[in-house]
Amino acid sequence: LKRRAKKLGMWDLDGDGVPRYCWECEMIKPDRSHHCSMCRLCVLRFDHHCPWINNCVGLHNHKFFMCFLFWSVCCAAVVAWYQHDRAWGCVSIGRLRIHCNMEVSVNYLFLISFGIAEGLLLLMH
Repeated sequence: LKRRAKKLGMWDLDGDGVPRYCWECEMIKPDRSHHCSMCRLCVLRFDHHCPWINNCVGLHNHKFFMCFLFWSVCCAAVVAWYQHDRAWGCVSIGRLRIHCNMEVSVNYLFLISFGIAEGLLLLMH
């Protein structure tokens, strides 16, 4: 196992000095990789398994995941900007209230909370 790992150029060893082995994949585990139980494979620089993209976020797609988060936050902000007047624009003339759409207001609040959650996730990464 040690000879094969050195031949592959891997130097990550466990506590016993033996190359790390993934028992689920049944192969030598590459350096800086972790096994994802959802995808059932070892992922380099494993960050997390994302249910939104139904894939693991790791070395090869971290940049694309960050772009996805950034543009979805931007999209939520633009839609919230344009929906602001419709969501809170209950026009009142004296005591008479005209046009108060509760469905738009609920969608607006959901959009704001979704944008805030994604923005916090983006800042965390």
